[in-house]
Amino acid sequence: MKKLSAISLLCFFLLGPTVVSAGSAAEAITDAMAIELGMTPVTQLERTEKRGQNKALLIEDKTPDEQKAEVVIIVNKAKQGTATSAQTMRVYVKGDLVYTFPVSTGKETRVKSTSGVEYVATTPVGYFRPATIWKEYQSSQWIGAQMNYPIFFIGGIALHSTTPDHFSAIGNRDSGGCVRLMPENAKILNELVLTTGLDSIEIVAKDNWVEKRRIIRNQVVGGEVPVSRVDRTAGVLFPEKIVKSWDTIIIVKEIKD
Repeated sequence: MKKLSAISLLCFFLLGPTVVSAGSAAEAITDAMAIELGMTPVTQLERTEKRGQNKALLIEDKTPDEQKAEVVIIVNKAKQGTATSAQTMRVYVKGDLVYTFPVSTGKETRVKSTSGVEYVATTPVGYFRPATIWKEYQSSQWIGAQMNYPIFFIGGIALHSTTPDHFSAIGNRDSGGCVRLMPENAKILNELVLTTGLDSIEIVAKDNWVEKRRIIRNQVVGGEVPVSRVDRTAGVLFPEKIVKSWDTIIIVKEIKD
């Protein structure tokens, strides 16, 4: 298998809506690469979609989305041109809209890895709490590739800054599943979400080494507060089910005009 450079792999999702076979020398990727790109195995996506069709989960909740937490981040993953708010992120603080940022979400295409597993480059729809927050984060698959200020919210999928070679793609579907922002906007978002937790945080270096090169990763440790679990499908808050996170909810939707 030909191993691609950081730039060529990051440009991979400009190829179009085809399933790339494992035998394709130019575009072959491993499972680890697909996961780090934020891609979702098709079988996992199908199970999630089936669960989302369970009407028993759709509990009535009259609380407006923008009021479900101190900070609410609403991403519209709709394709550019299908809605005025397509490929944007709206950020609410205590119910008030304070920022609107252009983004790039998953390209919504499929690729087959070298192991034969099929993945989809999708940004999952639903309601999520932040899982982990970082300041600096470099790829271990494409050594040195930057995805700074990441806020991971499901698996390997995060809100994070993009790189200069992808600035022109902001406002269009372009990623493996993550939500990319311009670096200055990713920094604003990262700092804002941290205000919804405790002040007593540490930035802990979790660097490692790959091929004799240092991979820089600085994680925010501490700061989480007890918050209500949110149902991924319905967006319902369960006060009796407490999790440790930040008083922030990330909502991904596909809204068309």
